[in-house]
Amino acid sequence: MATIRRRGKGKAARVRERLFPDAKTFNTNSAGFVPLPIVLRAVQWMFRSTEWVILTNILMRCGPEQVCWFTLQELAYDLNYRSVTKLRPYLAALEDKGFLISHEERGIRYYCPVDARVAIQKLADSDRIPGDRLDSINDLFELLNQDEIAPSSSNVVPAIEHPQRDGTDAN
Repeated sequence: MATIRRRGKGKAARVRERLFPDAKTFNTNSAGFVPLPIVLRAVQWMFRSTEWVILTNILMRCGPEQVCWFTLQELAYDLNYRSVTKLRPYLAALEDKGFLISHEERGIRYYCPVDARVAIQKLADSDRIPGDRLDSINDLFELLNQDEIAPSSSNVVPAIEHPQRDGTDAN
């Protein structure tokens, strides 16, 4: 029996038309859309909730050059965060994990989110991603037809602890 391949709209478009025909959704083809790397879905477990919110805020601030700048007061205001000084450790954690780089020049701190694949490779190289998690990440890369991540060193560094998801990540 021959397999018939549908041409035209994909499954998601057909489901959207069938189940949500009147829903007003965001048009990703127009201005105001920023990409969020899908691979971040496979590594959300390694972020504390405030780190995740800060990272996505930074990704949304960046233009095509993937650089942005803001004061900690602006970030605190955007996130409805009361303590500016308590934001610094979360930014430092994002840099430590390799998902963010910052440099100060002429009194302004600039931020550049790093390609998630590069950050994940760095973490894998330093043995900071448990094997089962790396398998899940590589499953996603396989689905995306991308090369798997394989640790390239035998450094022994403690694995990143899984943050608690009990709502205690308070500001």
